[in-house]
Amino acid sequence: MPSRAIKNSFSKEGHILHDLGTYYSIIGDYNKAIEYNNIAIGVFEKCERIYTGKKLRSVLSSKAKSIANIGDAYSHLGDYSLSIDYHKKALKIAKQINDTLFEANSLRGIGRVYTNNADYPKALEYYFAALKLTKLIKNKGFEGTLLDGIGTIYNSQKDFDKALSYYLQALQIKIEVGEHHNVANFLSNIGGVYFNKKQYQLALMYLNRAYKIAKEVKNKRLELNSLAAIGSVYKEIGDSLRIENKNEEAEKIYVAALDHYKRSLSIAEEMKSKSSITVINGNIGEFFYRQKRYKDAENYLLKALASANEIQDLEGVKEYNQLLSLIYQEQNNFAKSLEHFKKYIDARDTISNEENTKQLIRSEMNFEFEKRENITKAEQEKRELITASDSKRQKIIIQSICCVLALVLIFAIFVYRNFLQKQRINVEISNQKKIIEEKQKEVLDSIYYARRIQRALITSEGYIENNLKRLLGKK
Repeated sequence: MPSRAIKNSFSKEGHILHDLGTYYSIIGDYNKAIEYNNIAIGVFEKCERIYTGKKLRSVLSSKAKSIANIGDAYSHLGDYSLSIDYHKKALKIAKQINDTLFEANSLRGIGRVYTNNADYPKALEYYFAALKLTKLIKNKGFEGTLLDGIGTIYNSQKDFDKALSYYLQALQIKIEVGEHHNVANFLSNIGGVYFNKKQYQLALMYLNRAYKIAKEVKNKRLELNSLAAIGSVYKEIGDSLRIENKNEEAEKIYVAALDHYKRSLSIAEEMKSKSSITVINGNIGEFFYRQKRYKDAENYLLKALASANEIQDLEGVKEYNQLLSLIYQEQNNFAKSLEHFKKYIDARDTISNEENTKQLIRSEMNFEFEKRENITKAEQEKRELITASDSKRQKIIIQSICCVLALVLIFAIFVYRNFLQKQRINVEISNQKKIIEEKQKEVLDSIYYARRIQRALITSEGYIENNLKRLLGKK
């Protein structure tokens, strides 16, 4: 049996490996995340053999979390079938150790995979199952998280009213439980829905609140996203005012839009977030293009295009080449316009081919997943049929045994009744015999008694004869 120190070293090693796997998930290196979580699982499985009781439960919980992390990683890599397999393994352990919260979290994990695969009905099915468990254990914080996830599903389906309803419920719960670090995310989501509904004033109200909280809690990422989103709202308001020929008002709004874009860009550069820098430079470039400030637009769009090529953002490459082509066309620089137009076409065709390939892979994976589910379902039905058959056979055997026992019982009752009847008859015969014997004895006693009296009263023959002889002799 390993010593306590060795046991503890195993446990610590497993948790360090798990944390490394989590770190690689956060930075987007999902293959490394899978590698380290798999090693962690191996360590936790060693611990399973040496721990008992609460320690064993803790080890199984940690193992389940590593399995769930692998499920998340496969989802990011687009292997939805494997992702669901791992989340279901985590779910099984959660049920085994009676961890209802982690069970709900595993159901949420499966729901998120279905959301990523755009299978929204299935996603909602698992989210609502998780929500039901969470309500049972009265975990308000996680309930808010699930309501937010459900809102995101409806938002993806462009059902903005339902999305808004769930986002608002989630926000209310997060405020009630005091999770202020998450409130900003929820406010930002609500602002996004109002932006999609073209209710720009409400969008600004929620996005500004999100920005304020993000700044208070020093969440630079959310601060950046809120500023960029506010910039986009102001841009849309400016465009609407321009359509109404309210040009002076539009110009003031455009100034505000540009200010928010530049502030968000400053934070992105501070964070060295290449993807954010790319998107915001692109937004500013498009903004200047709409303003017909072509030189400024060219400057920002060339920066956006360079970083999009660096990070292999094909969507960005396509969009920024198209805008640059239009800008050069406006400047009568047809050679450059044609150059960027060709690059736009190349990127568009590459994306189209990649999308077709992804769709083919997704279809194949869906087919494989459905195939696995059908096999599992068939095996389950087979087991159920075998169980039902065994149950029926067992039922027949039990019924047969019961019938035999009933017959034996009836026969035993019959024999016992006969026995009692014979006993009663024997007793009666014995009593009758005693009565007869007693009567016979009485009769015999009477006879003997009468004989004695008779003998006593009647003179004997000898006496008579002697007396007769005596009398005759006298004569």
